[in-house]
Amino acid sequence: MAEALRNLGVTHSFGIIGKSICPVVLKMVDYGIEFIPGRHESSSGFEAAGYALKTGKLGVAFGTSGPGVPIFSPPQHMPRRIIFPYFL
Repeated sequence: MAEALRNLGVTHSFGIIGKSICPVVLKMVDYGIEFIPGRHESSSGFEAAGYALKTGKLGVAFGTSGPGVPIFSPPQHMPRRIIFPYFL
């Protein structure tokens, strides 16, 4: 996944580090993708959406498995209202 994101030109990602995604985050850092940790999945989703909206680049957000997944629901609706690249 990290290599694919790098090939897509991703330079920044946002999210919460958890056991399930820690290997991916470490590999992204190895590939030169800056990981910006958040305090909450929802805020990380909005940060990725704002990044995509401001830069026109792909906004990437990561969350932990389990209860972190439904918390991404509010940021998922933002790209539908304003068209910009966003990957969750």
